[in-house]
This record gives sequence, C-alpha cells and structure tokens, in this order.
Amino acid sequence: EWWLRDNFKSSALADKPELKKSIVNMVRQVGIHVGILAGCTCIIKTSPSCKPILKNLDIVASVGWGTCAVNTLKDKDIFKPDKFLPNFCIQAGFMLAFAYQAITRQK
Repeated sequence: EWWLRDNFKSSALADKPELKKSIVNMVRQVGIHVGILAGCTCIIKTSPSCKPILKNLDIVASVGWGTCAVNTLKDKDIFKPDKFLPNFCIQAGFMLAFAYQAITRQK
C-alpha cells in the first residue's frame, strides 16, 4: 500500500476511475514480473546444463523489463510527476542491462 501511495496520484480506496487505472497498472506490473520468473524457471528447468541457456535467460529478463517500461510509459498519467521518471528509468535500465549481457555473453 505504501508503494501505491508513494508512486501514484490516486491512493484512496474508493470507486474512482483513476484508482481503478492505478490498480490495473499495478496488477499488470506484478503479472509481468511473475511471467519473467516463470519464463526464467522454465528455461532453467528444461535445460540439462545452465551455462548454455544463460543467454536465453538474459533475453527473457530483458523482454520482461522492457514490457514493464512500456506499461509504465503507457500509463504515465497515473504516476506522481516526480515518481514516473525514476520508475521508468529503472525498468528501462534493467532491460538494457539484460540485453547488453545477452548480446555480449560468451557461449
């Protein structure tokens, strides 16, 4: 609840369109992160050895973080003005870091 109050304009637990939009965005973010974990776990568990699949793991993580960044950008109007940019930059930074790691990883 603190994170919602701290980041989003609307934090009242009332039947308001803005609140609904905030909650939907938060649920999307959680769902995306669960998807990242499920994808990473699936890749690791179906591989006889982790080393050959680390690049794929990096790609899954990069796509997941990129999806979070797009979701945040899509609903930037629900964030407090001083909270949108840090959230977006952290998500985009993780996306770029995992992408860079996937591109430069040695087999």
